[in-house]
Amino acid sequence: MPLIDIINAETFEYTASPLVKGGFNWGLHFKWDNVPEDSLLHGEDFVKPIQSPAMAGGLFAMDTKYFHDLGEYDSGMDVWGGENIELSIRVWTCGGSLEIVPCSRVGHIFRRRRPYGSSSAGEDSTVKNSVRVAEVWLDEYKEEFYKTKPTARNLDYGDISERKSIRVKLHCKSFKWYLEKIYPQLIEETSEAKSSNNGSKISNNKVPYSPWNERKRNYISQFQINLMGTKFCIQSEHSVTTKNSGLVLAPCQAWNKKTAMVRN
Repeated sequence: MPLIDIINAETFEYTASPLVKGGFNWGLHFKWDNVPEDSLLHGEDFVKPIQSPAMAGGLFAMDTKYFHDLGEYDSGMDVWGGENIELSIRVWTCGGSLEIVPCSRVGHIFRRRRPYGSSSAGEDSTVKNSVRVAEVWLDEYKEEFYKTKPTARNLDYGDISERKSIRVKLHCKSFKWYLEKIYPQLIEETSEAKSSNNGSKISNNKVPYSPWNERKRNYISQFQINLMGTKFCIQSEHSVTTKNSGLVLAPCQAWNKKTAMVRN
């Protein structure tokens, strides 16, 4: 699989993506995960293939016969969504592997909203497709999926007997194996693990470590940086809650806030 670079849908500006790998949460929504630092110790580590628990979508290369023997796509899915997670789990548990090749890059236009509609029945195709994934591949862990989407329990997801027969035919491993060997990070997101973490947090009064990009943010303070020897300050052009707000040089305001001093 390639790294997927970003093409702005309005300006067509091309932005290279960092070195990441694919994953998903218990709602079976795809997400990007950081590559562990301890796996990037040498220069060649940045160019050699990186194992990835999941793929983003249709950007992959696979032998045609292998794709056919593996069961192709789930024809019971509708419109869009979930097929990448299903194929990812199937590849790993049925004897294959997914790898990202860092030197291979494909630009993709990310739209501001999903351009696909609902299925012919008017239901959210992503939810229905995800239920099929949960029922076929997650084993006892499908309860973690339903805890995130309780209303999906009563959804008509169609016949999955043919998809289940693929697991038997290919002697696929369990989802527990996938969690332990391929994607242990997802185990930390189970309700049981969270309850355990909450209990330990209460007993030792320590907050579990989380990577900076996964921490919840609540930025409400605004500051000025004074250009020393002048009455001008660098400050946010808009409210601090406005994403991608620019910086402007303007007369300093008499706020009761901390002011950092920089030399001219």
